[in-house]
Amino acid sequence: MTSVRSNKLAADAVLLGLILDSAGEGIVFVQSEKAIGYINQTGREMLRCARRNDPLPPLTELITLLGFDPLSITPKDIAAGKSMDSAVSGPSAQEVSERSDRSLLAWQQEATLFGVPYLVRGSPVFTEQSSFAGTVLCFRDLRETQQREQIISENLSFASHELLTPITAIKNALDLLSGQRFGELSEKQLRFVQLASRNLERLNNVVTAILDLSQMETRILGLHLEEVDVLEPVEKALATLEGLAEEKGIKLKKQLQAEYPKLLADGDRLRQVVYNLVHNAIKFTPEGGNIYVSLEVVAAAKLKELLPRDDENKPKKSLDRESLLLTVADDGEGIPPAHLKSIFAKFHQGRGPSGDQSARGRGLGLSIVKTLVEAHGGLVWVESELDQGSTFRVMLPKLSRKTYLVQTVAARLERAKIVSSTLTLVLFRVVPDSTKVPTETQDDNVMADFLQLAVETGQSTVRLKSDTVEILDSSRGVFLLLAELDPKFAPALLGRFAANLKKKAEEKGLPLAMKLKWGMASYPRDVSTAAELVATAIQAVSGAEAEVIDLQQS
Repeated sequence: MTSVRSNKLAADAVLLGLILDSAGEGIVFVQSEKAIGYINQTGREMLRCARRNDPLPPLTELITLLGFDPLSITPKDIAAGKSMDSAVSGPSAQEVSERSDRSLLAWQQEATLFGVPYLVRGSPVFTEQSSFAGTVLCFRDLRETQQREQIISENLSFASHELLTPITAIKNALDLLSGQRFGELSEKQLRFVQLASRNLERLNNVVTAILDLSQMETRILGLHLEEVDVLEPVEKALATLEGLAEEKGIKLKKQLQAEYPKLLADGDRLRQVVYNLVHNAIKFTPEGGNIYVSLEVVAAAKLKELLPRDDENKPKKSLDRESLLLTVADDGEGIPPAHLKSIFAKFHQGRGPSGDQSARGRGLGLSIVKTLVEAHGGLVWVESELDQGSTFRVMLPKLSRKTYLVQTVAARLERAKIVSSTLTLVLFRVVPDSTKVPTETQDDNVMADFLQLAVETGQSTVRLKSDTVEILDSSRGVFLLLAELDPKFAPALLGRFAANLKKKAEEKGLPLAMKLKWGMASYPRDVSTAAELVATAIQAVSGAEAEVIDLQQS
């Protein structure tokens, strides 16, 4: 009898092995003793040990490839049978009861192995005695998913760009009509023109949100930095929304000073931040409610008292200077505690007053706010209690161009390290040739047009959608190119870029009496940190040994 049972167990084990080998996902079991206990055939091919006699790789090699230790992030101190109700944030009690405790311990993380992106799902394995045995990992190849997402993103981007052109034309026409440039309008006619203008602005914000989403997905969302009077974008956003608030019987109460210190920022993006926050407040505030919008300069000591206490929302660097604090508060129904942590997540949708589903939006507004604020080196968070309303706060520090550049590089460098890629930073300085047509080339408008053309040309020349080309300092003619590129290929790329730029400048009638001084630094060849990469590139473009491209001779 024992022999029959042993034979059955052996047969079951063989069958299980065949089933797992047939699975489309890579499956790896990491034992609690810090060793790999099992890999199915797909997993072996994924880890380059698919031949019959290839030994299982050591756990240290897998950790190096993943960039994290799967055992260290698996909750192994909780027994399989123990209730997890207290550890779960988000789902309702009913939802929790419908799942097993084991599934609640699972986690997922993205990783790149040998240049292939995977979604890694990890789940703890417990013995019958509820002791932790290890972690089972499932690897899903994301290449096809990412290709589909890229196609969708590119189509969204194309459609959004195409829609923005007629929207702009209609907006200009309505502005001319409302300004009564072609004759006086009656009060009723003017009211309808203003109504059309407000609704067109809403449509414009929907299209802009879709375009921003596609840019966020491809990591090409850039800022056009300049010294901004922050009062202007705030008042523009509020003026657009006053009509909508009035329609709902909501009062917009502003607490704004006459003057604020200039801030290095993208004015259009700041307007978008204010618009999204106030529009969100209008959407979730009941009729007859109030929305309070304030903007103040806050000293570092006071700001530290206002900042959220949790680690997730703490600023990435210490605050040693005053900052601008934007506050948008309402006296609506508030946000349920379970939604507070996911409120800024993409496609998160709340409910309107008293569960009104008509107030549900696209779930993009707050996600875009978070992305834009963090791109400015700032922080956004929310404070809310049920029946007590919600308060959204945006902290905007005094950002220097160098700090912004280091932040941009740091985000890309983190990705480059994960995928074991190189990262090359090229800084350009556009220098008009003073010996040739000096008055024409030194005109500010010509320089602005040339810089914009240089950025557009750079974006069409680089290899990857994730490569970044943007204006860094329009007043000094500086822009950057940040690419996952081996530095030995940089001269060829720059030569192609210069040739394309010359051709486009000739087509647009822009002067070619321009020289491009450039310098570069690369990870890991030259440096190991973002600050070092920026400092080395700045030194290279500023020194006497900087490379020069003469567009007239390129």
